[in-house]
Amino acid sequence: MSDAPSSAPSLTDEEERVVAAALDAGYYEQPRKTTHTELALRLGTDPATVATLLRRAESSAMVVALRNQT
Repeated sequence: MSDAPSSAPSLTDEEERVVAAALDAGYYEQPRKTTHTELALRLGTDPATVATLLRRAESSAMVVALRNQT
């Protein structure tokens, strides 16, 4: 993200786009309101691409969260 500190991993534009769509569609709600397949259809991409991009973005978020605890 553009306002993240330089030491923090940042998301690519593609990762940001997929995360924003996932949030908007309820992917992170319990229970989930959408799937990788539904997000892929919405974004015009493949479900495996959605899964990969979400995993990379989530990994970056966890790194930032752990760094902020110290």
